Amino acid sequence: MIQALGVVLIFATIAAVIVTALTTLFERRGTQIAAGAVFGGWVGFLVDVTTSGALKATATVPALFVVPFAVAAVAMALSPTARERLLDIPRRFIIGANIFRSIGFLFVALAFAGRLDGPFPYSAGIGDIVVGLLAIPLTLGEPRLTRTDSRLAVWNALGLFDLVTAVALGMTSLNGSPLQLIHAGVGSDTILQLPWSLIPLFLVPCFMIGHIVLFAQMRSSARRVEIAGAASTS
Repeated sequence: MIQALGVVLIFATIAAVIVTALTTLFERRGTQIAAGAVFGGWVGFLVDVTTSGALKATATVPALFVVPFAVAAVAMALSPTARERLLDIPRRFIIGANIFRSIGFLFVALAFAGRLDGPFPYSAGIGDIVVGLLAIPLTLGEPRLTRTDSRLAVWNALGLFDLVTAVALGMTSLNGSPLQLIHAGVGSDTILQLPWSLIPLFLVPCFMIGHIVLFAQMRSSARRVEIAGAASTS
């Protein structure tokens, strides 16, 4: 039951993230189709790597995890247009996409089913549920939020902290990992299986990048306010 529910909810979340990215980053239909093929190909590659058992190799998970960050960093460094598009993503889409993180209850369900152990499933699961539920009123009230609203800043920091903590606990709970610090039954081993592997390898990097972009947008807005204030007093 948990497995089937995980497949449905995880792939639905992936689809929502991809659609959000395509509609906010690209204007031309042809570009959207090409980018969609790249996203779909990457998901298919991650599925293939998982089924092959390659994730059990020590360096595979970290290597795959950093790919989205590397691509985003290179794009922003080499293309002013890409940087502008990322910073212009409507924040309502970034916040709204996080509502899907409410599927974190699946981690808790896996823990109760004995498929995850230690602090990882509870930290990641409860943290995602809280961030996802808090995203609902923020999304609905987004038009009334200022660019530097403290509620937005606190939620964004909480969302990013939750993901960083989940990654740290997942890696240190993985049996056989050179980074293992937590020894608790099966630990986080189930995360190396489908469909769960798509959470740390695809969804977590996407959500992290979203939080980073949101922070960049808030910083840019704060600078514009400072410049406007300095100009008005000069």
